[in-house]
Amino acid sequence: MPSRAIVVGAGITGAFTALDLALRGADVVLVERGRSPDGATSRIEGVVHGGARFAVTAPAAAAACRDENPRMRAIARDFLLSDHGYFLVTDATTDDYMEKFLSSAGRLGIRAVHSDPPMIDGLRPGAVRGALETSDALIDLQEFLLHLIWRAVEEGVEYVNSADLESARPVGDHEWEISIRRGSSSRAVRGALVLAAGHGIPGILRGPMGLSPGEVPQFGVARGSHVLLRLRVPTVIQILHEPGTGDLMAPSRGGTFVGPTLVPGGDPDSTSPEEVSALLSSASRLVEVSEEDLIGWSSTGRLTFDPSASRAPPDLVADVRGAIVAYSSNMACGRRTAEAAADAVASILGIRAPSGIRDLVVGREGPAVRLTR
Repeated sequence: MPSRAIVVGAGITGAFTALDLALRGADVVLVERGRSPDGATSRIEGVVHGGARFAVTAPAAAAACRDENPRMRAIARDFLLSDHGYFLVTDATTDDYMEKFLSSAGRLGIRAVHSDPPMIDGLRPGAVRGALETSDALIDLQEFLLHLIWRAVEEGVEYVNSADLESARPVGDHEWEISIRRGSSSRAVRGALVLAAGHGIPGILRGPMGLSPGEVPQFGVARGSHVLLRLRVPTVIQILHEPGTGDLMAPSRGGTFVGPTLVPGGDPDSTSPEEVSALLSSASRLVEVSEEDLIGWSSTGRLTFDPSASRAPPDLVADVRGAIVAYSSNMACGRRTAEAAADAVASILGIRAPSGIRDLVVGREGPAVRLTR
């Protein structure tokens, strides 16, 4: 029986998992090979969904977000930037889809009420004809995650930063040995393994863990791209538009404008200058944006469980060759995913203590640490 836990990935799910296990009395090593926040967590822009975005296409995910939203607000209350968000109603929003959206949200008990369009710097006057206010919240993601990790370290978690996961091999029943390189030296660590590396999970399964594609049927890697704009909008802004219709500003498959990030749809291997130009043109229909507003763009991997990203489950905890895989499709569900992963690992370690992150409050006390490569 392993005597410690190894959590790979220090995003929202991984940090919560490590802290939960530490609060239960486990010996935990938290491995992060990039900077915090990085990977999947860095791309959610601090949005804590209230469920409205998924109400039509994924009711189970919507209900999960609805239930977890108030809990995450309480946990991160010191880092809350905005306690509500908006779906903007544009000319592309059909009356039929709005009715479907409102009725779906109503059946699930999810807040979505008519409101005047928000007054936000950069929003083009007359670009929208209405808005629906939702319970989507926005938190200071970087500060919250740094303090969450610091809280885990205070509870005894060993944070291994600037690390490369060289290899991983099973050495017993639910026990793995991983090799971590730091500089010119390597270190072997054994324990119950949790993969919470978000978009990097498929690569780890097929790379250091050596699984063939056929051994990981739950996972597929789609391509997506991010265009970063020099906009600072302290409110969650999304576009009410039926998914899959090709509009670059649409939620899910089309893209969502949230804070400073525009996430277009499609599966490009890279983002070409022509694509960036088209994205800027699309964004200009809603916000004042020019080439000077562009920070950069990059192609990124996205973990999907369905050809339509909007139908992805809210979370996944699976046992793959004795390793626990923990993935959440959004931050609202990251805590509950972590609790489920910690439950699985606690059972492996023979720990019976209950979860310690259900009524957790993460405060701003502690040093202003920066966990970087």
